[in-house]
Amino acid sequence: MAHPPIDVRAQVQLSLARTFGLCLKGIKHRLFRSVLTTMVIILAVAFFMNLLSDSVIARAVDQGVRAELKQARRSAVAADLWFGRPNATLLATRLANPATPLADYAAIAGWQPARLAALAAACARERTIIAWIDRQDAGTRAMLVRRARNDEVLAWLTQSERWTAFAAAAQRVRADRLPLALDEVRAAVDAAAATATELAALVRDWHARIGALEAAVTQLTGATDREGWIAWLADAKPEGVQGFAALLAAHGFGGLHPAAIVTDLQAACSLDRLRDQVAAGLASEEGRRRWLATFRTKETLDEKLQQLDDPRLPEVLGGKIPRAELLRLDRALDDERALTAREKALAGKVDPDGGLVSTRQAFLVAISFLVCMVGIANAMLMAITERFREIATMKCLGATDGFILTQFLMEAGIQGAAGGAMGMLVGLLLSLAKGGWFFGGHLVWYFPALGLIICGLACIVAGLLLATLASIYPSWLASRMAPMEAMRVE
Repeated sequence: MAHPPIDVRAQVQLSLARTFGLCLKGIKHRLFRSVLTTMVIILAVAFFMNLLSDSVIARAVDQGVRAELKQARRSAVAADLWFGRPNATLLATRLANPATPLADYAAIAGWQPARLAALAAACARERTIIAWIDRQDAGTRAMLVRRARNDEVLAWLTQSERWTAFAAAAQRVRADRLPLALDEVRAAVDAAAATATELAALVRDWHARIGALEAAVTQLTGATDREGWIAWLADAKPEGVQGFAALLAAHGFGGLHPAAIVTDLQAACSLDRLRDQVAAGLASEEGRRRWLATFRTKETLDEKLQQLDDPRLPEVLGGKIPRAELLRLDRALDDERALTAREKALAGKVDPDGGLVSTRQAFLVAISFLVCMVGIANAMLMAITERFREIATMKCLGATDGFILTQFLMEAGIQGAAGGAMGMLVGLLLSLAKGGWFFGGHLVWYFPALGLIICGLACIVAGLLLATLASIYPSWLASRMAPMEAMRVE
């Protein structure tokens, strides 16, 4: 007797949307356990977001404060460049700085740009070697260069036996490896004498050009010293400013300080002149006598400059400076002092190497993520134990191993994304509250919106990955269960 054919129909494939809906129902059905799993993710991600956002905010505020300080000190920096007589060490430090405009410096010194660029490269190489030696501990430094001072190191290493000992010792330094190859260090040692000769020539030519500029400025202004030149510039009319800018351009400063910048510096020069006048008045014998008679205290000049808003100060200065001018100077000095204090406070909060988190913080984040993954894996394993009959029923109805694996991973991913988003918000709010307390208005002025958005997205992805990775093994176990074995579990 022939048996009727068995009708095997195509297996029903659930869409991604329906699978997602099943995952949401599973989460709602076991809401308490899902909330516990999500809380673990929230705590880990909130800690991570707090560290990242603290670093991003501190870096943004630090950059803004530095820019403000640079703006406040621009006239003093410009005057030092125009009329200063830098020595070889200072010029070498400037040339070693990658931000130094070498073409403009070459124009000031009257050198060819290629010649100055070669000297800058040599100075940068020497500074790199000396900085590496200088940051070693006393024992390692003695092993490398004995008792040689920083300015004597390269000349000290020219002797062959000393170089041999240095090269052998440098190879044994493991914690902080030599930043240059030994061949480059040897080349720097061999070229040290020639570099010093070039630096001396640069100093000589630089001073000669500054002397010529001073003579021309004296002829233009009638003043004979820096204070007089700055005072003249502070009160100069537009045609006088244009003439001063033309002198600067003729002596190589046109690239750094064109006419527009010189005009912008005029207001800052006026403030500097006012500060010099007040300081001179307070430091004079008559000023000290009047201060003692008025305030009955003996204070330093800096302490006196902090009391410019006192209504008695114009009398101490003999009525030579109006109170409105003193208040203007007082506001400027208060702002500069506040910025300086803020810069010092930020010095320990910003990683000089450019990293968002320090090594210690990264270790703490890794530990918190590891604990988070263990908690998630434990919660998923317990969830699987509770769902043996459910898994067996789904398999009897035709669910494949892949579908079970996908469902459990999707549930974990949903909880991870939700926990990551909530943890990101918690960490961000804590960081903003702390930043507002420490930085005040600077947080608003230099608010790093883009940086915080990137950190927030990274935290959500981190939460998603944490939950998914921690659930791979429990989900794989669930997908490999035999239906009949699962049915027999009580």
